[in-house]
Amino acid sequence: MKLATARVTALVLFTSTTLLFWAIVETRSRPTTSELESRKDHLLPEFDSFSVQKLTISRPGRDAPPLVLVRKDEETDLFLLGDEHGRGADPGISSALLRALDRQKVQRRYDAPDDALLGRLAQPDFEVTIVARGRTTRLLLSQGQGYLVGKVSTEGGEPSYVALDSSLSELLSHGPKELTVRALFPIPKSETAELALSRSQPPGAVRLRPSAFGFSFAEKGQRADRDLVDAIFFQLAQSELVTIVDRKEVEARQALADVLFTVEQRGKSGGVSEVRFGGRCDAANEEDTRVLALELSGDERAGCASGSILAALSVEPTALEDRSLLPLRADEIDHVVIETEAETIDLIRKDSAFEVSDARGRRSLDAETGRRLLLALTSARGIPVSTEKGPDKGGAGTKTLRVVGHGPSDLVIDEKVMLNSEGDRLLATRADGVTLSLSPKDASPIVEAGLWLEDKKLDLGTAEAIEELSFRTQKETRKFVRSPEGFRAAPDGRLADARLVEDCLDVLTHLEAAAFLPPEKAPAVASLTIEVRLASEPQPRSLRVFGRETGGVRATLDGVPFPFLIDPGLLERLTRSLEDRTPASLDLEQATRVVLEATQPSPRQVELKRIAGELLAVSERPLLLRSDDLRALLENLNPLWALPDLTAPPSTPPLLSILVETTVDRAPQRLRFYKVPSQDLRAEGDVVAFTDRSRFAFVFEETALKRVLGAF
Repeated sequence: MKLATARVTALVLFTSTTLLFWAIVETRSRPTTSELESRKDHLLPEFDSFSVQKLTISRPGRDAPPLVLVRKDEETDLFLLGDEHGRGADPGISSALLRALDRQKVQRRYDAPDDALLGRLAQPDFEVTIVARGRTTRLLLSQGQGYLVGKVSTEGGEPSYVALDSSLSELLSHGPKELTVRALFPIPKSETAELALSRSQPPGAVRLRPSAFGFSFAEKGQRADRDLVDAIFFQLAQSELVTIVDRKEVEARQALADVLFTVEQRGKSGGVSEVRFGGRCDAANEEDTRVLALELSGDERAGCASGSILAALSVEPTALEDRSLLPLRADEIDHVVIETEAETIDLIRKDSAFEVSDARGRRSLDAETGRRLLLALTSARGIPVSTEKGPDKGGAGTKTLRVVGHGPSDLVIDEKVMLNSEGDRLLATRADGVTLSLSPKDASPIVEAGLWLEDKKLDLGTAEAIEELSFRTQKETRKFVRSPEGFRAAPDGRLADARLVEDCLDVLTHLEAAAFLPPEKAPAVASLTIEVRLASEPQPRSLRVFGRETGGVRATLDGVPFPFLIDPGLLERLTRSLEDRTPASLDLEQATRVVLEATQPSPRQVELKRIAGELLAVSERPLLLRSDDLRALLENLNPLWALPDLTAPPSTPPLLSILVETTVDRAPQRLRFYKVPSQDLRAEGDVVAFTDRSRFAFVFEETALKRVLGAF
C-alpha cells in the first residue's frame, strides 16, 4: 500500500514538473507585454523569424507558381524550396526576407478602410502566408507610388489595414530561381567518395578516392598531390551559378567550345554532382572571364560560373601525382626514425619542443631545430623513376625513413620509406610503390640528419660565468682575466675596455651556427683560437676559427661533433682588441684649448678656447658652422677599438691633428689621424689615429672624421 502511494506521488510530481517546464518554455518563446509594447509600430508585432515553419509568397494575377519556403528542421535556419523534399533555398536571401518581415514598420494604420483601399486589396500584388507555432498569418499587399498598402489577418484575430514603405516589395518579388541555392558542388570534401575529372582536349581523365592521408588515384593507388587536390576542392566549394541561362542555349554554345571540363563528385551517402564547364559566358566580351556551366545531374541547371575554376581543372593528370617524400605535413608528424646499419636517429615531438635520440644518447632539442628538419623532409620533392626492383634492403648505404603522425582526419599514419644511395642521388621508394629520385639538396635532411638536428645555439657558458678569455693567432696571444674592477690584460694588468669586453662576451654567449658542415678534414692550424674558461670548469672551451667559405667562416667548438659556419660580422667583433680606448678619447669637458690642423685638400687650422665656460673659435679662419656644432662633431669622434699590432704611423702627413689642453693634464693630448689600407684594420672605410699616450693605434669611423674636416 505504501509502495503504491509512493508511486502515485512520484507520478504526480513528475507530471507537475513537466507541465511547469513546458509553461516556462512556452511563455519565454512568446513576446512579453513590454516587448509587444515596444513593437507596436511594427507590421507583425508578434513575428519571430526562428519560429517560422513555412512561408508562401504568391503573385495573384501572374502566371507564376508561388514561392514556398519550408524550414529544413528545428535546429537550423535553413529552408527548402517547395516542400520538405525540395532543394535548399539560398540562406542569404531567405534570411534577408525573414529579417525584413521582422523589422518592417508601419507608416500608418487605417481605423476604417475606405472602398478605394478595399478595392486595391481585392486585387493584391503580393499574398504572403506565414505559418509559425501552428498559427497562420496572412498578408495582402498592393503597390502604390513609393509605398505599399496592406491587410494583416492573424488566425483568431481581427484584420488590420496599414500603409508601408516600398522596401519590402523587392524581396517579395524574388522567385524560386533567385532563391535556389546556386552551389554546384554541395558535397564537402570530407564527404566525398570519389572525384572524377576529365577534359576533352587534349583528352585526359583521372579518378581520385579518399585515403588516410588525402586522396589517391583510383586505378593505381598512388598518392595524389595534397596541395593540388586541396586547391581543386576549394574551387569546387566556391563554384556556383552566378546567373541562370537557358539550358539549350548553354548546350549549343558548349558544342562550339575548344575544350570542355567535366567534374563528377560522388558523396559517401550517395549524392552525385556532375557539371560540365566550357565556353565563355559572354562570347562578345573578352573581358568577361565567366565560364558556362551545365549540370548533368540533379536539377540539370545551366548558367554562368566564375572562370577561376578552370585553372584548377586544367592541371595535367601527371601533375596531380604526388612527388613528395612523405604523405604528412610538418605539423602532422609526431615521430621520425632514420635507420641505417651504422646508427639510428630518433626524433620525437614533445609538446612544443622535440627530443632526439642518437649515438650520443637522448637529449632535448629546441623547437626551431626540430621544425627545420620536418619542414625539409615534407618539402622534399623527387622525380619519379621507373625501376624494375626497389632499393636493396640489405645493401650498403640503405636507409629506412619512418614517420608516424596524424593525417587530415586525425587518423594515425605510420609510413615507411626505403632509401638507397646511387652515386650522388638518393632513391626513395614509398609505401605506395612509387620510387623517387631526390637531389642532393632534398636528400640532405636524410643523409645528413645529424647535421640538421644539431642545436645551432653554441654553448660557451654565460657572461657572468666566464673568468678568463684568450685570443691566440699565429702571431700573438692576448689574454684577459676577470678582476673586481673588470677584465685585465695578462700579464701586465692593464684594465680592458668595459664596453668592448661586454660586447665580446655578448657575442660569445649568444653565438649560433649559421649552418653545420659534414665532418671533412679541416685545416691543421686555426687562424684564430678563442679560449673561454668558466668558473665551474678547470679546462677552457676552445672555439677554433679557420677560413672563409660560402655562407660564412668555418669554425669548430669543443664538444660539438660537426664543424659549422659563423657570421663573418660576428667574427669581426671577436677579433677586435679589448684594450682600453681612453687614451684616444677626447676630453672636451676639461678642455681649455683645442687646436685642429688639417693637411687636405689644403693646409688650414682652427683654434678653440674656453671663454666664459664655452669653447669658442678664436682663430682668424672662419668656421663653416657654430662652435657648439663643431664641439658636437668632436664629441662623436670616438675610438672604435685598438690595434695593438699597429705601432708605427705612416710616413705621409696626417689627415688631421687634434691637440687638446686641459686643466688636469700636464701634457696636452694629441691625436693624429691617417688613412691606411683596409686590410690593416680588419674593416673597410675606417681611419686610424695615433696618440702620445699609447704605443699603438686606434680605429675611428672615417665618416665622423670627414664631418669634422668639413667644418673648417
